[in-house]
Amino acid sequence: GITAGYYTVTDNSTTTLTLATSPGTTGTDVSITFFHAGMTSTAGYQDLKTDSGAILWGQKLGRLLVIYMQRSIYNVFQTNSSTAPFNFECVLPDLGLYAPRLVVAAAGFHYFVANDKQIYAYGGGKNLIPIGDPIKTEFFDNINKATVDTSYRVRDRAFAVHFRDIHCVGFFVPTGTNTTCETAYVYDYVRDEWLDKWTFPVNFTGWGEYEGPTGTTATVKANYLPILGDATASNAKTYLFDYLSTSDGATAINSSIQTGDVIVNLQNEHRLQDFWVDAKGNASDAALTCSVSTDGGSTWNATTEAKTLAATWNCYHYRQNISKYAFRLRFSDATAGKRFWLGRVSLTPSDLGKVP
Repeated sequence: GITAGYYTVTDNSTTTLTLATSPGTTGTDVSITFFHAGMTSTAGYQDLKTDSGAILWGQKLGRLLVIYMQRSIYNVFQTNSSTAPFNFECVLPDLGLYAPRLVVAAAGFHYFVANDKQIYAYGGGKNLIPIGDPIKTEFFDNINKATVDTSYRVRDRAFAVHFRDIHCVGFFVPTGTNTTCETAYVYDYVRDEWLDKWTFPVNFTGWGEYEGPTGTTATVKANYLPILGDATASNAKTYLFDYLSTSDGATAINSSIQTGDVIVNLQNEHRLQDFWVDAKGNASDAALTCSVSTDGGSTWNATTEAKTLAATWNCYHYRQNISKYAFRLRFSDATAGKRFWLGRVSLTPSDLGKVP
């Protein structure tokens, strides 16, 4: 067998020790490979200078590292190779991050705002779940898209937060002409629903987390509370956010439904004016507003028409002047906080409506 005793390695470049069956021989019965201080190896790398733009963020997701670029998403895997221990794979080409800090990890997923104007829950690989449909129209219409001194985009100051104790994630964004964040859109990932939009009397630039806070109110039993930093230079305050609606001022989110593009005729533009919609509201004062886009949803016509909805299904008649080969419709609640249900949308183009 193997002779008992100590075997000393004096050379840091040695990685394998072979034990012989007896002293003075060179048998190959047992070979031990080991690592020790002073060893060096090549970690390997992959150049991500591609047409996908800049690297905006990187965050762990289970055993993966997810790299978010402007127009693609990479997964980084560990390998068994000693010369290239990591593998970089572009799993979602053409899809990227809308702003550098609009991604947050929670409950085994990443929740992020994407460059295709959608909000997703992401589980790695191609496991992508769109969750933003109920609020994406308002979210992207309201966020400040301006560029300051050609050096940065205002939306790049937006950030995402994990509200652990209420199992939610929040996306803080600057809206209107604000250049820092005063509005948060909050998603409950357990119930799969968007909560009220939170608006604040001060603007924020970032957040942290207070573990095991003390002195909270009797109605708030929290283990982790978010800390928000005031953007006002004269204040420079830090706020502990306690989730109390009486002091935090929640605001209802407008709901909307947007159709895909409706192709009327590929040979002729048609002028359409009349169409009918099956709908109902959750209250007698609920109203449904319709607007039209002829450029794929980039812009919407200023002329809108609202119909007061009954609490039961009814058919409602709208008139819009549409002169295009294709168009899409957007239906919104005219009053924030009201709900509506949308059914069939009917239209009947005729040759009399052809545009010469």
